[in-house]
Amino acid sequence: MKQKHFLPLISIFLFISTSCVSDFDLLNTSTDIMIDESLVLPIGEGSVTIEDLLNKFGLPENFDTTGNKITYNQSFTFPYTYDKLNLADTIKPFSKIIILSPDTVIIPAFFPIILPPYDATVELPINSSSVTDERVDSAIINSAKMKVDFDVSPDLKGIPATAFRIVFDFPDDMIRINSGIKPSFKPVAYGQVGYINIGKLSVMLNGANIIPFKINIFVETQNTNIIISPTSNVILNMKFEDMNYSIVYGLFKLNAESSEKYELPFDYKSYMPNSFLRLANPQLEVSAITNVGMNFNIKIDYFKAYNKLTPDKVFEAMFKDPVSQTKNRYLTEVFEGPTVVGNSVIKIFNNFDSINGDIDHFFDNNPYPNVMDYKISVATNINRNSNYFTADNNLKVNLKVIIPLQFKSGSKFTMTDTIKNLNIGTMLDNVDSAVLVLKIKNGLPVKAKYRMTYWKSDLPKDTIAAIGGSISTITDISNFGNITSQYILNSPTLKPDGTVDQVVPQLIKIMINKEQIDALKLSKYIIYSLDLESDEKDINGVMTSNPINFTTKNSFGVKLGLFVKGSGIVNPFNN
Repeated sequence: MKQKHFLPLISIFLFISTSCVSDFDLLNTSTDIMIDESLVLPIGEGSVTIEDLLNKFGLPENFDTTGNKITYNQSFTFPYTYDKLNLADTIKPFSKIIILSPDTVIIPAFFPIILPPYDATVELPINSSSVTDERVDSAIINSAKMKVDFDVSPDLKGIPATAFRIVFDFPDDMIRINSGIKPSFKPVAYGQVGYINIGKLSVMLNGANIIPFKINIFVETQNTNIIISPTSNVILNMKFEDMNYSIVYGLFKLNAESSEKYELPFDYKSYMPNSFLRLANPQLEVSAITNVGMNFNIKIDYFKAYNKLTPDKVFEAMFKDPVSQTKNRYLTEVFEGPTVVGNSVIKIFNNFDSINGDIDHFFDNNPYPNVMDYKISVATNINRNSNYFTADNNLKVNLKVIIPLQFKSGSKFTMTDTIKNLNIGTMLDNVDSAVLVLKIKNGLPVKAKYRMTYWKSDLPKDTIAAIGGSISTITDISNFGNITSQYILNSPTLKPDGTVDQVVPQLIKIMINKEQIDALKLSKYIIYSLDLESDEKDINGVMTSNPINFTTKNSFGVKLGLFVKGSGIVNPFNN
């Protein structure tokens, strides 16, 4: 069984960033400068929400944003299809040479011969005492065939084959034919195979490993006398075929396994070269459904991952045994099938997550694994007395991968956006110093390092919207006067689960000198970048990082203004 698509785990994170910059050492050069906000002149603003970024890249159908939470879901179904139980193969073929008479007897012409019934048996090896893991108790059969091969000794060849008729008489308490008509065979030619079609029947064995029956042979002598001697015999071969059952009761050994390797088609480092993302709570839901009336052992033999560049560095899931509480690389759980024919049963297993399976540790290392390797086996659990097997038997194992957009401490990544069409004009003419004022609303559930770069355009009428434009038409001029410093942005007030509770605006005031003013006057864009990482707090003397839990309502906004001495009075921050 092949499943050609597997969860592109890191694609989740690509929606968080439109482009990436390198991390820088923190340098907080803000000073506590007293200004009158009513005299701050607006020059531009930018804002972005997580939902905007997701929609910008085309929100995949696998994302679920119900209740503002962001979760990536993907489901797989692994059908375990067994070969249909060949009930006819459980009955051993019958083959016998039947002596017609112990004495020499002359049969007159046109005299019908009814020979004494011949007692016979067919064996069912599956029900022998040497077989302990399989057994047929009873069956309801929609149709069946008996394959018959009939011949006679040379001294009887003078009798036409059509003069013979063979009737098979099975005991009703073991094989009950619904129509009540006993299977009968009339050969056309000696040595020629023929078939008897049987309608619906029921088989009731009750543990027996043989089925007794009687063979009745009828002969019409036609226009000549027949001499039957002790050497006269009938050679009869019979075999059941095509037993199309609706249900079989007993004990059955059904084993199957599936093992696959999936290469995940992503390389998130090419998009986020300086990022490190540690998933906090990846989950794997496992369920099974069957209409087979027996119990199964479903075993996860292993579930592991590795990066194809370092195949020797393998990360394996570790499962806790519910009895011993020890952790193993495999896990077996019993799946109890239905007890009523026609019903199906669904089994929900415990989720595999950071607690059961330790699968979050797959993503604690750099580079991420990009190959998933697993094996799941299914075997019959014989600890059940009454089992049944249907013609439309099926067993399916369903896997659902759930990836909440939540990260552990130590995660960091960068998101970037553009403030375009800066409205500076001539307001900085003849100005030697000014204060660049940033009013920031950090609604992201993390602290951040804020950095700006300033870009000019060489085109008279520039329409470039972001850093992704051609480098030949936009130029980074940030190095004038070292205006590339980073500033710490506080994280908002967080709830215990790591989601945002309350956003507190933050004001940053940056004194800029003549060189920096000259750079700012040339700027057409400001590219601002946020280096995000989990915040830490002291809990009983231990520095603990808050979880990073994104929702669709998370946002970031910045408004830029200049404070210079002049007569203009504008307050861009009233809203």
